[in-house]
Amino acid sequence: MTDPPTSQDAAGMGPGALVGSHLAFVPAGAAVALYGPSLPELAARYALSSGEVGLVIGAHSAATLLGILAWTLAGARPHPGTVSGGGAVTLGLGLLTVAIAPTWPITLLGAALTGTGFGATVVGLNLWAARAYDRHRVTVLATMSAAFGVGAVTGPALVGAVGPASFGVAFSTFALLGLGSGTGLILVGARTPAPPVSPPAALASRGRLPLMVGFMLGLGLYVGTEAGIAGWLATHLIGLGRSPEAAASWTAGFWIAFTLGRTVGAPLAHRVAERHLVPALFVAGALSLLVTTLPGLAVAGYLLTGVVLALVFPTLLSWFTRVFGQPPIAVALLFAAGSVGSALLPPGIGALVDLVGVGAIPWSLAAAALVAGLLTFGLGRRVSAARLTPAPTPSA
Repeated sequence: MTDPPTSQDAAGMGPGALVGSHLAFVPAGAAVALYGPSLPELAARYALSSGEVGLVIGAHSAATLLGILAWTLAGARPHPGTVSGGGAVTLGLGLLTVAIAPTWPITLLGAALTGTGFGATVVGLNLWAARAYDRHRVTVLATMSAAFGVGAVTGPALVGAVGPASFGVAFSTFALLGLGSGTGLILVGARTPAPPVSPPAALASRGRLPLMVGFMLGLGLYVGTEAGIAGWLATHLIGLGRSPEAAASWTAGFWIAFTLGRTVGAPLAHRVAERHLVPALFVAGALSLLVTTLPGLAVAGYLLTGVVLALVFPTLLSWFTRVFGQPPIAVALLFAAGSVGSALLPPGIGALVDLVGVGAIPWSLAAAALVAGLLTFGLGRRVSAARLTPAPTPSA
């Protein structure tokens, strides 16, 4: 499906780039997980409703589109290390801004900066690694995902350790890591040649555009559901009587289960076709989210959801590349759709909480997962019927 990496590409992802990339994924993972356990404190500090405080997640997610756009426009000039490193530095500055923000508008500005950096960092590093490696591509992407998981786990765990009232300590800690790793990647980009520019891909050819829209909707619903769980799990558990510290710790527990599911479930992804596995995972996720509606089983339901949904993203991405290859514009559109989902769903859940209470959280998340399951089931039938071959991937 993809052309083997040239020596120039491989040289651009040497030891320094590998270390810097993995380190950059840690604050990126923390960035998506830190908001959830901090929402109750932010709401109390600035006297906000659930719908209003949920805007901090929406600001992060919407601004992720800016980061993806910046990466797309930059293309292969400058070096991907420079673009990704700049994204990590921006992410670090955003986290630091949230940590020290004296007002709610500045907090939203910090979240927007964080999201912008997040978009450029995550998309840039994923595609850079996918192009720089052939035999070891899956291994490198998996270890990067593990680094993301480290941040997603340690972020809320640190909030729980210092107390939600001192969430700024956690944001500042990961801000420093983002600034340091981003600076290192920028230095790598300054010292190594950039890969050649790839020509644009014709996405609308051979009836691919409707399929592209289907994949975008599927990923948007998935990322929105993941962000909704990360953002509102703590609020839901607090509403059920858990302490803020315990709720923050269980948010970390969700990400531990998520990382575990991605690790131990990898063999399953190799044995079951993506078009069958993705819908099944979504439906199983919807069922496990329904378990969280039972107060005594809410924690277990969220942990089970983390295990079940963990494989959706890598499996959906693998399925996508079987149909489209890895043209940069297609990857950018796919990730952009994910950002739209995470920008819309969490604030929407916050508005529902204002209307009917915290009980709306698991029901709305389960509904989103079920719709995604039905959508991807139909998408699988469409792809199978079309019998499309992968779109040619430009040489990098």
